[in-house]
Amino acid sequence: MNREQISRIAHDGWTPVEGHVSTRRELDNYEWGCWGSLASWALDHPADPDSSQVLATATTRRSEWLRVYRDTWGFVSLVLRQTSD
Repeated sequence: MNREQISRIAHDGWTPVEGHVSTRRELDNYEWGCWGSLASWALDHPADPDSSQVLATATTRRSEWLRVYRDTWGFVSLVLRQTSD
């Protein structure tokens, strides 16, 4: 999150009172959770007609995360309070 974004939040009537920038470990846990849960479901339900597509999607997304976008994004969580007039 940059200064312009924080300024826009303030301009729109909000005051940030707390914030958290996710660590690499938190982001990795998030990604493993997303793609790992899909892969696990597919492996646990081989007879389901969607299983092979779900496994292929999980495999593709995991590969993209590890090889393409792992170091290009993150999460910022803000607690905002409405600024009084």
